[in-house]
Order: sequence, then structure tokens, then C-alpha cells
Amino acid sequence: MKEKNILLALLLFANCLFAQTTFTNEYIFDKSSINPAATALSANSFSLYYNTKLVGINDAPKTQKIAIQSFVSENTAIGFSIFNQEKGVSGKTAFQFKYAYQLKLTKKLKLSLGLQSEVQSVSFDEAALVLANPEDDAITGEFHRDIVPEASSGFVLYTNMLNFGFSVANLFGNEIYSRKVEKEDIPFTYISYLDYKLSVNNFEFTPSVLVLQAADYPLISQLNLNIKYNKFMVGGAVNNSKSISIMSGIQSGKMIFNYIFSTPTSLNTTLVKVGNEIRIQFLLP
Repeated sequence: MKEKNILLALLLFANCLFAQTTFTNEYIFDKSSINPAATALSANSFSLYYNTKLVGINDAPKTQKIAIQSFVSENTAIGFSIFNQEKGVSGKTAFQFKYAYQLKLTKKLKLSLGLQSEVQSVSFDEAALVLANPEDDAITGEFHRDIVPEASSGFVLYTNMLNFGFSVANLFGNEIYSRKVEKEDIPFTYISYLDYKLSVNNFEFTPSVLVLQAADYPLISQLNLNIKYNKFMVGGAVNNSKSISIMSGIQSGKMIFNYIFSTPTSLNTTLVKVGNEIRIQFLLP
């Protein structure tokens, strides 16, 4: 009975892993990763993104993403992306489509409205569990997969210097792994951010703040500062989970390379492993 309860807890934990929008530092460089209304606002681009947490631990969280976004008319932008994430015995793959439409409110202020639709494949592999008693009949060794639709929406108010965005993810409130545990709806995830761009001589300073909240889950807040000088970029970030990130980047022609080194969060103080994030962006006409 104890091991059955452990299995149920593990399955519930797998559900929790995807209940909130996956939080990475990619949004610092691409707000459309958390808000579809920001699609192509910074630039038309093709990008590759890779993230790994707790480096050195087997089956540590890993994320890969390929994305393209572009304006297709003066006020309309679209984007496509393929997203894959692995967390131990759990995984998620998503195919995403973004649509954004811009409105001019005043001479300086604009409003962008966005929608994102996606198809998610969420999996849980019982055979990959490490058990104290391999003979326990609570473990069937099955591979569980759910194919579910999902959606998010948002808006961005912006000028040449100020950028405020708000979005809501998990609009469908899907139920995952309901065959093994009591049904639990994935709650809406609310995400807001604000950044301000200040230019001094050849330097460009961009401080920003992000807040992410979902019902029954811890609030995530993060402060960031990016500094750009000609083709070089540096920056840092700190969040309320006591994780610190250090960023660097360089632009060569139409290619922008960014690297982020991050310390662990306070969720498990016994772990001293770090994280790495790499994003390569190619600017399009």
C-alpha cells in the first residue's frame, strides 16, 4: 500500500510539472515564449533554444525548441514552434501556432492582441521508475501518453521604450494522467511582465520584472537587467526561488547568440547543480 501511494504521488507530481507554463529564461530575449501577443514585436526571426537544469544528474530537466515568427502584413504577425521537454520519467512535446494583431492607440502607444493554439503530447513512463521493490504490483511498467489541445491568449501595450504584457495560459484546463489518480484540472496560469528600455550613449539598459501565478502553485517573480553595448550583451536575473542567472551574448551580422548560466532554485537545497541555456537567433527580413 505504501508503494502504491508513492506511485500516486509520483503521478500527481508529473501532473504538477506541466500545470504551470514551463518557466525558462527564454522570455528575456523573446517575450512571445510567454505571450503570443509579442509575436515578432522585436524582430522577424528564426531561433533555436536549448535548456538543461541540474547539470550532471541523469534524466535532469531538458528543453529544446525551434521557432519562427514574422509579420505577414503591416499589422499581423504569425509564429510556429516545436517544443520538447523531458523531466525524469515525464515528457511533453508541443506544436504551437501564434497569431498577433497590432493596433495603434495613440501616436506613441500601440496594442497587440495575441492567441496561441497548440497540440500537446504529455507522457509518463512507469518502466523508467527506480523502485525499492521491483516486484511491487502497483507498477505496471506502462507508458502513458495523453494527446491534448491547449491554448493561451494575451495582450501587449508598448511604446519605443516601455513594454507591458499580460497573458493567460492553460485555457483548456486539461486533465492529465486521470487514469491513475483523481481528475485534477490544470489551472489557468497568469503571466505579466514589464520592461523599460533606456539608451545612454552607446549603451542600452533594459530592466524588467516578471510575475507568474497559477492557483495552488507557488508564485514566481523575477527581476532582470540586460545591458547592450554595440554588438555585446550582458545581464543578470534573480527570482524569489533564490536562483541567480548570469547572461551574455553577441551579435554577428544577422545572428545573435545568447548564453545563460543559472544557479539552482531553493526547492532542494541539497542539490548544487547548475543550469545552462543557449539561444541562437537568426534575424529575417
